[in-house]
Amino acid sequence: QAGFELTGSARAGTLVLNGPLGTVAATLPWAPGVATLQKAGADMQHSTSLEQLTVMATGTSLPVGAMFDWLAGLKTPVAGWQVNQENLGEGRLLLQRTNPEPRARLLIVLDSPPDR
Repeated sequence: QAGFELTGSARAGTLVLNGPLGTVAATLPWAPGVATLQKAGADMQHSTSLEQLTVMATGTSLPVGAMFDWLAGLKTPVAGWQVNQENLGEGRLLLQRTNPEPRARLLIVLDSPPDR
């Protein structure tokens, strides 16, 4: 179990990944054409690809841009991902990556459910 904070938009924003005890494990800010990864105790990494840096931070590619849509209730398709938004009104979003391996299952529990 870990937490994260996602702010901004698909175009420019920040993803903060927190460890199980609430400490910041990594920070990934991005803007058009540039993304940065700062992991705890490691050198800062720069890339033009946010996807590449999510792999470096988490071990897998995360569809950060689509997550903004999914959290807003939009049904944006992403190859290899299944999204269950039926409990979004109660502050829960279930994401499952089926392809490529390894499979991943993310249950996102929002601090405050979205306004509907």
